[in-house]
Amino acid sequence: MRLREIQSNSTFAWSPLPSKGGLLACGSVAGALGDNFDAEATLEIYSLALEEGGESMPKLGAVRTHDRFNRITWGSITGPEDPYGLIAGGLVDGTVQIWDARAIVEQSEGTSAEVATIDKHKGQVKGVEFNPFNQPLLATAAQDGEWCVWSLTNPSQPQNLGTGVKNPHNSEIVQVSWNKKVSHILAWTSSDGMTAVWDLKQKRQAMAFQDSQNKMRCSSIAWNPDKATDICVANDDDQNPVIQFWDLRKAYSPVRMLSGHTKGVLSLSWSPMDSNLLVSCGKDCRSICWNPNTSEILCELPVSNNWVFDVQWSHRIPAILATASFGENITVYSLQDSSPVDVSLEGTGDFNVGADNAAPPKIFKTAPKWLRRPVGATFGFGGKLVSFSPPPENASGAQGKSKFTMRTVVTEQELVDRSSKFEGVLKKNELPTFCDEKLEQSESEEKPMWSVMKSLLDDAPRKHLLQYLGFDATEIQAEIDRKLTDVDPFAESAEGDESSPSEMTPEEVDQLIQRSLMVGNFESAVKCCLYADRMDDALVLASYGGPDLWRRAQEAYFQKKAGNPFMKVLSSIVDNQLQSVVSSFDAQKPDAWKEALAVLCTFCNPKEFPPLASQV
Repeated sequence: MRLREIQSNSTFAWSPLPSKGGLLACGSVAGALGDNFDAEATLEIYSLALEEGGESMPKLGAVRTHDRFNRITWGSITGPEDPYGLIAGGLVDGTVQIWDARAIVEQSEGTSAEVATIDKHKGQVKGVEFNPFNQPLLATAAQDGEWCVWSLTNPSQPQNLGTGVKNPHNSEIVQVSWNKKVSHILAWTSSDGMTAVWDLKQKRQAMAFQDSQNKMRCSSIAWNPDKATDICVANDDDQNPVIQFWDLRKAYSPVRMLSGHTKGVLSLSWSPMDSNLLVSCGKDCRSICWNPNTSEILCELPVSNNWVFDVQWSHRIPAILATASFGENITVYSLQDSSPVDVSLEGTGDFNVGADNAAPPKIFKTAPKWLRRPVGATFGFGGKLVSFSPPPENASGAQGKSKFTMRTVVTEQELVDRSSKFEGVLKKNELPTFCDEKLEQSESEEKPMWSVMKSLLDDAPRKHLLQYLGFDATEIQAEIDRKLTDVDPFAESAEGDESSPSEMTPEEVDQLIQRSLMVGNFESAVKCCLYADRMDDALVLASYGGPDLWRRAQEAYFQKKAGNPFMKVLSSIVDNQLQSVVSSFDAQKPDAWKEALAVLCTFCNPKEFPPLASQV
């Protein structure tokens, strides 16, 4: 349905600001003159004013510019204190001008609306776009194949971030576009069909792609608003008027193409509120709405008398989009009622396509996302509650079926009273008292559950839970001390008896070791192992009990094995007591001095080696 119309031969941009979503900036488009050959260039701001009647849009303000526009963009980078933002335009003379939208609307005396002028490019500026993530960044690209990113932290003094790199193919860049999911990813497309994706964080080109099978003369580019790696480009070649979709994860060839225009495609716009909606327009004077995931034509706007060179969705108002044609008008449509009417085309000239080329009527078959109810519920008889959840989307993005669930709602008053009482206990933080009451009121089979619940509410819940499970660390330690009375396994004599005492059976020893481990008492477990002369188990357990326990277990081991000849040497090496090796070797044996000296050569530090070697 046609809502509003502006009699202006202009390119345009919607306001992205939430409070000003109905504003439209229009700049005199390059390469087109009116019937009176008026060459003046202006930048105007109009209001959609849906609350008012009529088809015209009220003009809020206007300023004259020194040249005409190839493209304009509106950004919300000036902060919440300025609800209007900035407008930037790429001009024919190679400059980029930036205006304060508030100044254009208010038109205060002595206040200039122009904020800054960027004079960097040598050719016409064909691409200009603000970063959509409220970052003070502006991307520009020109006919000479050079593109730049500007920081507008201080809008009056734009700073070139040094990312401008000339197109290596020396072809004109026709559009730049920021990724809608990743703030530092930027893409541009050129007239020779090459599209490049740049990573500004890494300051390098991430990839470039081009259809090697079909000749492309790209005119427009658009990112998928939901998938960061999906992008589409339009071809304005009349021999192959297609829209190509590329998946950057496998950018060897387009994943699909849309064919519906009869002449070159000039502009694309992907709906920011529903990724299942894409609008294109072109030289055949048509504006087509597609489902890009299924390649289906959903609807078509009324056919224009001349080329439609620009189309854009509103950033803030669902179902609203606008088109600009060379017929000296900008038209705003609502997709709520988008079935086209028969249009009898009149006129002559190169831009006239004739009535025979009018597209057949299409019906808008799929409800857009902003009209879908995401969830819902309703009560039925017998305490039944029916609800539904959002429909999933398949891999192609097509809408699935909603999931319906039926539940029985409990309406017993007793349950409500118990729930209210428990909520009061939670608010007063009286859970331990609540558990005591439940212990007194519960049957025998429920008492253990409430005992565990109470133990978990204590300051040391694990300790009390262990005690409840029968693993009291204090009792286990007392039992071991009682059974090992007058016995210190760590103080065995060097000539110790190889047989273990028989006061405890091996099964009892195993049980005590296991219970000690359950409560983390490694020292008691090692004691039991030494008591049973299980030196290997003792050393393994001591390695987990800390340095002191490990040292004591080593000493006990060396004492147990003192009768072995090499054990004295090993003990001296471990304890770093090499003096004992020198003083204890048997000088009567012919090779004993050699062995002592060999130990010193291997393990002694340089400072102690000379005196010890001299003693040998």
